[in-house]
Amino acid sequence: MKTWTGVGSRKAPRHICEMMEAAARVFAVRGWTLRSGRAPGPDTACEWGVRRAPAAPRPAAELYLPWPGFGDTPVAENHWVMERPIPEAYSMAQKVITDAHWSKLSSGGRALHARNAHQVLGPNLQDPSTFMLCWTPGGREIGGTATAIKLADYFGVEVHNLAMATTFNRIKGMLDAATAEA
Repeated sequence: MKTWTGVGSRKAPRHICEMMEAAARVFAVRGWTLRSGRAPGPDTACEWGVRRAPAAPRPAAELYLPWPGFGDTPVAENHWVMERPIPEAYSMAQKVITDAHWSKLSSGGRALHARNAHQVLGPNLQDPSTFMLCWTPGGREIGGTATAIKLADYFGVEVHNLAMATTFNRIKGMLDAATAEA
């Protein structure tokens, strides 16, 4: 199965979320399965892009939640859901977050970071996505997306941050070409 990770900062501007939704739709049509986490912004934009894709595969998305019920919409029938991270995901997240920061996190905060390990590595943490499409302010590694980026880097997953002009232009070109094909 071809998988990709779609995540990003909740501070992503509207045009970035729209671009991520459009990219998710194209990837789904091309047979790629999304891995994401239902956070507001890029995560949900990717999920909606997959929902709106014609003839998306099954599962069209793997959604990794920090706890049951996270997210504000019903899950589409062609989406697979993992309702909480496994213990090993917490250990992985803790390794890429400073001890000082980890110790200050609530149990909910730790669960949010732990689910990022699944977004990159799948349900058993042993199947890295092929690539990650994300957005962070200024292209910096901050917030929960930093955990996903650091894990992606460690496991050899290509990271494409839409805050970087080269990535933005490449994805825009892909979307323009897909529109012309349609």
